[in-house]
Amino acid sequence: MATDTQTEQEWLDRLVGDWACVGGAALAPDEEPALIHGQETFRRLGEHWVISEGDGTSLDGEVSSGMFTIGFDTDKQTFVGSFVCTDLSNLWVFPSGTLSEDGNSLTLECEAPNFLAKDGSTAKFREVFSFDSPDHRTLTAYIQRPDGEWEKFMKSECFRR
Repeated sequence: MATDTQTEQEWLDRLVGDWACVGGAALAPDEEPALIHGQETFRRLGEHWVISEGDGTSLDGEVSSGMFTIGFDTDKQTFVGSFVCTDLSNLWVFPSGTLSEDGNSLTLECEAPNFLAKDGSTAKFREVFSFDSPDHRTLTAYIQRPDGEWEKFMKSECFRR
């Protein structure tokens, strides 16, 4: 069933294309971030969804692949998404997401296994897609600490190829 395209869905067009990414990630606050690099391609799936497929180095230096789906749920009036990768055995489901007031950042939130604690607990996570220009964006990942503060554990700079 088709629904009318909205501004939020049009925002997803900004992601469509081929991207080269480089950044850093750490699994503990006292660790030096490991260099991560890779590539991803975002494509449209109809009017309401984008899908990314990417690969690159993981924190252990091995090749990792992953997929994002991102869309706008017109019934719930929120961005939604999912993420899977070869490094994790869990499907990450993002039931809510919002655009920043200036329209340059999309924040997706979820609760998922706390792979940083490695104790079987869950934690809240944020994935923030921010555009500095049409051809330069960042993806920054945060985990919510037990004290409620958000801690960055990954940031990747992506450049349109």
